[in-house]
Parts: sequence; C-alpha cells; structure tokens
Amino acid sequence: MVVMIFLLIVLRLAVVEAFAAKALLLPIDVALPKVTTTLVEAAIHASRQAFPEELGSLSTSFYEGGDWDWLRQKMLDVCPVLSRENLDVHLVMLARLCLEEQLVDQDESTGSKGKYGSKYHPRESLGGGGKAPRGRGTRPLTRGELTANWPDMADVLTSNWGLTHEREEEIRELVNKYSTNLPSLSPSSISSSVTLGAISSSPCYVYVHCPDGFQSLGSPVMDALLSTCDVVEGGGLGDAMEYMVADVLGEEGADAMISYHCFSRDMRELESVVMDERTFPSKFWFVCNSRLEQEKSNAIANPFVTKVDHKFVQDFLLTDSDQI
Repeated sequence: MVVMIFLLIVLRLAVVEAFAAKALLLPIDVALPKVTTTLVEAAIHASRQAFPEELGSLSTSFYEGGDWDWLRQKMLDVCPVLSRENLDVHLVMLARLCLEEQLVDQDESTGSKGKYGSKYHPRESLGGGGKAPRGRGTRPLTRGELTANWPDMADVLTSNWGLTHEREEEIRELVNKYSTNLPSLSPSSISSSVTLGAISSSPCYVYVHCPDGFQSLGSPVMDALLSTCDVVEGGGLGDAMEYMVADVLGEEGADAMISYHCFSRDMRELESVVMDERTFPSKFWFVCNSRLEQEKSNAIANPFVTKVDHKFVQDFLLTDSDQI
C-alpha cells in the first residue's frame, strides 16, 4: 500500500512538472466583454450616415439615444452568427435591415406586448413611413430567422446594396469614428475590466486574438490590450493558435511541454479549430452566451469542448495550474 501511494505521488508530480508553462488564447470579446455591445451601438450610429437615403426618415431623437433597447438586443442576439472577420460591416448591414423592416412595418409591431414582442420591437414610432405599403410578408424578420439565414442573406444584401470593398472601408471608418467616442470605450471603462485585470496579473502566456471585424474599435482598445498581453491581429482563430504555439515554443524551447488553451464565444469557429491539424494537443473552452441555448447544448455534446462562463476564465487566468 505504501509503495502504491508513493508511486501515485511520483506520477502526480511527473504530470505537474511535465508542463513548463500554460498558454491561453482569448478572443477580444472574452478579454473585453463590452466590446461587442460597443460595436453594436457604433454600428447603429454609423448606419444612418452609411445609408442616408434609406434611413433618412428616422427621427433625429432615435439616433440621439431614444428607443434603442429592442434593436440593441436583437443585434446582440444575432451577433454570434455574423462573420467575425467582417463583424463591423455586418453589424451596420444588420442595423439597416432591422430599421428598414420596422419602417416598412409602419408601426404595426410598435408597442408589441409579450416576452418576445416587447424585447425585439420598438415601444415608440421610429418617425418615418416605409417605402412600400404594408401587406403580406412585410413583418420584420424574427431573431431566429435572422440567425438561421444570415450567412446567405449577407451575401445577397452585399450584392443588392452595392457594398464594394471601398464602401466597406468607408463603413469601417464610420464605426471607428463612433466607437471611439462611446463611454464604454473610455480609458477608465476599459481599465476597469475584471478580465483585463486578470490578464495583466496572469502567470501564464496570454494572447488575445483581434479579428479584422473588431479592429474598427480603434486605439483605446488596442493600447489597453498591448500594454497587458500579446495581441494577434487578423486571420482566423486557427491562425492565431498557430502563431501562439510558435511564439511560446520560441520562448520556452522546442522541447518544452506547454499546456495550450483556446477560448471562444463562437461555437462554430471553435469546432473548426478543434478539427484544424495545426492546433496541436490543446484544450478548448466555449465561453457561454446565455442567449444561445443551441450552442450551449452543442458544447456539452462535443467531447473536445468544455462549456465555461466568464468567471471561470478570470479564475483560470490567475493560476498556472490546469485545475482551479
């Protein structure tokens, strides 16, 4: 019995000592959870300037911070299926689509009651009339319909609205203009982020992935991240993982045993990285968004992915162990 206990202790120590370091890859919306809401709000502001003819009939009071809750909530709930590489542009497109549909709806759904109606429809008139008379098929698309069909819809809208590369760059500049001035991206607000504080105190290698679609957030965000960790800009999550592994091995040596961890709020993106041959032996973590029940169930069913919340991420950052 004594020999067996001794062997178990030796084995445990060997496992602990096998890993020279722990390396974590976090997407920017896990490192700074407020950035998605900020992008949504900046996209709403930018939509009127990007599409003045289509949205010009909206009341000025709406853009001055009026009845936004329904639109913000709808966009946040659809956001996880939007392209992360083109998120800023797609959010402006989504804002235009939702607002145009409400205008065409001609206040038929305004003031809707009930759990769904009150959540995803305005309480007050948007102040403009639609271009088409109300009839069958003119009701606004539901959150579920947008979520299920957005990838195909985005391609069609990009073509129909003439969104060339040059137009997309103009839209990104507008999103950057508005996001930089929002209170949620003030230096004091960013510095108060609990997760960012955990990153700065972490004993681990920490890398934050910033896809192209988040780079409209501007310098306050990037300055805050660059002062606390390594930032991988552009590309997909698999590209960022490949960069992190190469960079850590460059520091620790090619023979070092490193514990790699990849976090994401996008289950589809995470599952593609699980299947990516470049990702090396890693652990994968899905940071739950409570609105996405289907994705949460997928995370439970995928044997390579563990479902966690933001509190777990913060605690995990503050230990050099794989166990918390």
